[in-house]
Amino acid sequence: MRILVASDSVEIKAEEVIRLKIIDTKKFRGREILEERKKLKMKDGFITVGEPAKEVAKFADAIDVDLIAVDDPDLGLDIAKEVSKPVIIAKDFDNVFERCLIGYNPLVFNDAIRLRIERLPFKEVHIVHVLESVIPQSISPDKISKIVNFMKDVKKKTTRISSYHVKLGEPAKEILKTAEEIDASCIALNTSMKRMSIGSTTQKIAKIGKLPVLVWKELIKRNGFIQSL
Repeated sequence: MRILVASDSVEIKAEEVIRLKIIDTKKFRGREILEERKKLKMKDGFITVGEPAKEVAKFADAIDVDLIAVDDPDLGLDIAKEVSKPVIIAKDFDNVFERCLIGYNPLVFNDAIRLRIERLPFKEVHIVHVLESVIPQSISPDKISKIVNFMKDVKKKTTRISSYHVKLGEPAKEILKTAEEIDASCIALNTSMKRMSIGSTTQKIAKIGKLPVLVWKELIKRNGFIQSL
């Protein structure tokens, strides 16, 4: 697995770790950039100048990494807007792939996402879908049954999935609660991104949750057309 690390404090073990240091043009100008560059000594990595999220996206595509690792939620979410590569946001990467909870949406859970699950080195994978409703009784039993059957089918097709959960309530709250119940080591979210924005559930979990958060976007198929979320 090839991981691009875009934070100084991140220590993560993988087959190949590539480090990227960005001199932010919003913080440094002109001669300041040259002076800052002189201070940097990068081993097994690269130094670049520009907007951090865009520079990380450019390098991630150029060297075809499997994963991008950062420790800052704001930077991680900005990077996730720019790339289709998964981005993991964490302060501590020890045992991060031990037990992953994936918050998923049946509309976007496709073969590409199954492949993503198989490629990442999770030891255990659990999935949760939250039915959001102010009045739980307003959700029909038929809808719940369809969701459960769909999740059973996903579990059959994706051998690494250990369990599935259907919850009612506010998505961020229920996902965090489920992560605690199963003692998850990280939370993965396939976010609905439109017009370069991040879903509110993803933002809440990344910023207020205590666990590492893995974020990615995918291409999905709707009405016969492939669209980017």
